[in-house]
Amino acid sequence: GFVSIQGEVNFGKRIELYINKKIMETIKIENSKWQYNSDKIIDYGLHDLLVVLKSDKNEILDKKIFPIIIPYSPPANLSL
Repeated sequence: GFVSIQGEVNFGKRIELYINKKIMETIKIENSKWQYNSDKIIDYGLHDLLVVLKSDKNEILDKKIFPIIIPYSPPANLSL
């Protein structure tokens, strides 16, 4: 499945987003808002999503971990 997440912050310059400790993207904050839409399929199951807020000096200002579940979807051409 794909992952989509967005947020709004009062400070900071960018977001680093990780899934299972692997960096997925660095996102520039524009007008206090940020958004991520994965372009890669994430395997089904339970994953850890880590969002790290960083300053313009690359300092960690805040971080949050979210458990996410990607449900299994059988292929559309699967016949029983």
